[in-house]
Amino acid sequence: MDDNQNGIEGERGNCAPAGASTPSGRVGAISKDIAKLTTSNRHLINKSGSNYGLIGIDWQNRELKISIETASEEAVSTIIKF
Repeated sequence: MDDNQNGIEGERGNCAPAGASTPSGRVGAISKDIAKLTTSNRHLINKSGSNYGLIGIDWQNRELKISIETASEEAVSTIIKF
């Protein structure tokens, strides 16, 4: 993230807060229990019993939402305008 809390093109990672702007869209949900669901590098692996990848398309608002969910909540998502 730069000083204005915008994503930096070419940089990757899940370090932005929910709602932050990114070069291609914005950060969606980030679970308030993310530390319990993820390893220290914040990739959703190992600590959650089940993870599900979802893709949602909102044709009217021209947004693509890519998310990872556990059995009980949306853990993290990214929203991209098209």
